[in-house]
Amino acid sequence: MLLMPSVLTNAYKSELDSRGLLAKAKAGTEKKEIHGGGSDDETLEHFAFRFAVSAGRVEFVALAPDEKLAEVSDAFMSTFSEGHVALLDIPCGTGSCLAAVLSTLFSLREAGVIPTQPLTISVMAGDCSPKALEVYWSTVSRLLPLLESQAISVQLRLQDWDATLGKDTARLLDSWFDMTAGAEEHVVCISNFNGALIGAGILDQFTPCLNQILSRLYDKKSTLLWVEPETKSAKTKLFPKIAEYLQKFIPWFASSAGVTVPMAASYQTKNPLNEFEHPSSVQVQKFNRT
Repeated sequence: MLLMPSVLTNAYKSELDSRGLLAKAKAGTEKKEIHGGGSDDETLEHFAFRFAVSAGRVEFVALAPDEKLAEVSDAFMSTFSEGHVALLDIPCGTGSCLAAVLSTLFSLREAGVIPTQPLTISVMAGDCSPKALEVYWSTVSRLLPLLESQAISVQLRLQDWDATLGKDTARLLDSWFDMTAGAEEHVVCISNFNGALIGAGILDQFTPCLNQILSRLYDKKSTLLWVEPETKSAKTKLFPKIAEYLQKFIPWFASSAGVTVPMAASYQTKNPLNEFEHPSSVQVQKFNRT
């Protein structure tokens, strides 16, 4: 049973309350398909009803209570243990990925599970939805002052980003590299993107931008971490196509141990707003610069 870290639960509730969404989010919804990014209303609906589940996937990958994900968890904990880490969060949505990373690290350090070493994370977040970027900034900002007690410092920039446009991607990378001089490791985290790439049919338009991102990392210690819900389209269409593309066009990035099938796990998530228990799942693939 996965629980949201209490520090994130408090920030999430506060953000919902400030937007008049708390009662609605507590009531829940029967709708299964909710996608953010289309309109302001859709973005807020996704934040109210899907933020906790999306954050939970990243938290589950970081903690890896399922041994099948141990390799990814070990790499995560090693990367975010100390020093200066550069993180590219795309498409960032309303901040579930970064919020999960920060709150998980905070909670583990506070509990004495992992050492409290000085850690700086320089984050560049990109998304096509201005409303999502607004919610992202407001939600994550509620966490930032608390992190200092656990020696975690966060530098954060947000930018409008169209995943199909090379010029937007170049501008995003220029801004990211401008703030990450001296970073020991670069991490690209892509999450919850299958719906747009496969469902909306923009994968072929996105792959040149992915090529641009990873090509710019050719001389840096870097990792691509891709997290999705466990769906048939992600397993049979998205991940195989991405692995094939990388092997063909960006050979210095390779999947873990040459495996192209994503790691997957199923678990239960407890909704922090109403104590409902939801079946959840995650698929994750890790690609490293070789």
